[in-house]
Amino acid sequence: YSVSKFEYFVSNIGLTKQDESVFSTTDVYHVKASDPSTETFLIDSIPPGDYSGLFLNIGLNPDQNKTGYLPNTTENLNMAWPEPMGGGYHFLKFEGHFQDDSSTDLIGFAMHLGNNESLVALHIEHPFIIEHSVYDIDLEMNLNEWFRTPNLYSLSSDNNYIMGDTTLMSLIAENGKDVFSIQ
Repeated sequence: YSVSKFEYFVSNIGLTKQDESVFSTTDVYHVKASDPSTETFLIDSIPPGDYSGLFLNIGLNPDQNKTGYLPNTTENLNMAWPEPMGGGYHFLKFEGHFQDDSSTDLIGFAMHLGNNESLVALHIEHPFIIEHSVYDIDLEMNLNEWFRTPNLYSLSSDNNYIMGDTTLMSLIAENGKDVFSIQ
């Protein structure tokens, strides 16, 4: 497959200390693959200490996922989920083309997640130590995981458009739980 659009919201970022205390933020970040400036964000005032991992959402918490909650920027407006489908925001837009085994033609696909049932809550166990006020955590996303773990998903036989289909959106959201790794 090829990718022509990939963007998503990250929210509810938190770090878990070894003693199980938590540092978290309610900030929302828009990440857009075609705009490298969105790939990095700064979280201030993280206390030094030994951490066991981090958690985050791909998408917005239900109290945030309401039409008009986010500032009216072009990016946020372009991520709006249609009002007739419940309003709020897209959590993920993953679009491109693939070649079906039965044809040489390229076929479009759009994996769009939205609605509170499609919130992807991730927890990554990975010990690290924050000693100073600046610390980089590099997350790497494996796009293939959206289609394979725990649900093997075929663009050809399952469906190449999922927006509004709660069953298919649930499959992709479940697959999103392990798309990130800490590098």
